[in-house]
Amino acid sequence: GDLIFFARFFNFFSQRVYKIMEFSKMKVDELRKQCKNLGIDSEGTKAMLLSRLKQKTGENKGVKRANSSEEAEQPTKKAKAENGESKVETKEETKEEEKEKTKTKAKSSTKEDKKKEKKEEQEKEEEEEKETETDNKEKKNKKKKGNDEEEEEQKEEEKKTEKETKKKGKSEEEEEAETEKEEKKEEEEVKIPEKKEEPVVFKDGEENFDDEVIWGEVEFWENSVRPLKPKATNIVIKSKDPSNPNKKTETGYRFKIFYPLIEEGSPNPTYHVQTDEEETVLRIHAGKPYQDLCYRISGKNWLTNQKDGYLCKFEEKVFYLNFDLKSN
Repeated sequence: GDLIFFARFFNFFSQRVYKIMEFSKMKVDELRKQCKNLGIDSEGTKAMLLSRLKQKTGENKGVKRANSSEEAEQPTKKAKAENGESKVETKEETKEEEKEKTKTKAKSSTKEDKKKEKKEEQEKEEEEEKETETDNKEKKNKKKKGNDEEEEEQKEEEKKTEKETKKKGKSEEEEEAETEKEEKKEEEEVKIPEKKEEPVVFKDGEENFDDEVIWGEVEFWENSVRPLKPKATNIVIKSKDPSNPNKKTETGYRFKIFYPLIEEGSPNPTYHVQTDEEETVLRIHAGKPYQDLCYRISGKNWLTNQKDGYLCKFEEKVFYLNFDLKSN
């Protein structure tokens, strides 16, 4: 009976030792499966799994008993071999762990890239939608502006046609009356600054001179504005004719013309003498907004020396022209 018990125990022990020797050759996945079959924790490195399996199967005791003689003979060889195997196993484990990490990183990176791509696509779609909306709004605004401009042009054309029809329907007399009214209004709008005019005192031989002549047509300014006629106080000097004491002849003139509306910096008024077969005309020109004044004067030559009383100046917006005539 003792022999039978001993034989059974030896078979059981030899099977356990064989299994323990096989565990060291297994890979990590196979060791985890063995741990799960034995009901042991299957997480961790290969060294941890082997230690758990050894504890479960009683490796420490069995291995010492079975291989006590061999370990005593060659302890150094076994230690070196085990160290080499453990190093190889740790290297394989680190490689496998690195591979798993790279796989997980790659999966996570691919997921993140996909999410980023989806976000970018959504942002692009939103931007395109916004651009299309702005383009549509601009087109609508342009259409509205174009329609408004067309309506304004049509209204202006209608007004022009109405004015033309009204002008055609009116007679010439009505048009003349309207032009006269407009001229009066424009003259009223132009406000001339009022100045106190000193009364003219005539000396011996002096008389008021107003022999004005219409020389040519009156020139109109821009926008059909009729020019203004300036005020003037003119004097003619007369003396008895030695050949005929009953008659008086003209011996000189004194012109004083007011231009209150001439702008500063504009040219000073000037005069021109225009002769004809029948008469001699003195033309005084000041420019806008005044018309020219023309006077019929004697055809005798002038004394143009200041000692003889000649004066031509423009001062405080008043034009002075004084001259005497030669006796011959």
